[in-house]
Amino acid sequence: MTFIRLKKTFLSIYIMLSATLLVGCTRGSNYYQQGNNLLGARQYSEAISNYNKALEINPKSLDAYNNRAIAKQEIGNFLGAIEDYTKAIELNSNDPELYFNRGSVQQILERYSYAISDFTKAIELNPEFLSAYYNRALAKDSLKNYRGSLADFTKAIELNPEDRNAYRNRGVQKERVGDVKGACFDWSKATFLGDKESAKYFKTVCK
Repeated sequence: MTFIRLKKTFLSIYIMLSATLLVGCTRGSNYYQQGNNLLGARQYSEAISNYNKALEINPKSLDAYNNRAIAKQEIGNFLGAIEDYTKAIELNSNDPELYFNRGSVQQILERYSYAISDFTKAIELNPEFLSAYYNRALAKDSLKNYRGSLADFTKAIELNPEDRNAYRNRGVQKERVGDVKGACFDWSKATFLGDKESAKYFKTVCK
């Protein structure tokens, strides 16, 4: 069997830019906005300092916890990021993006079961959360749950029929479970959408 890899590109985390949770607290709002400006400028340590000050003034600012987590993630403080996402979830357990963001960090740390749990919760809260299906598919692949991964890529394709990476990766999973004809169909579709790697797979496998 040809050795073919998934294209493991994790989809993006979500930055919250609203200041509504800091209304009525001008100093906290100023620190929060400055933190956002610094986060956008990739000055992550300075952004964290401003979010720290915002949270000292308003310890219930969900957005500040989320964005501080993103800044911590960018400097490699992944456990600190998980702590902040967890705090944000405690403040609002019905926000699918918070679970997605925490799951994405769990994925970076190769804590795939935790990542899958978070992505699953995000999907329960938003059944059309494309990024959650895609990243959960990658996490399932890492645990060698190829059929589960295939099912999630299928859902991702339903939500975005023009996603060439999803077709390519679903083709990989189809080949792994013995559906070579299905794999060739997906690689043909991905090739049509401009994926060069799928063209190579199709040429090698689909003779």
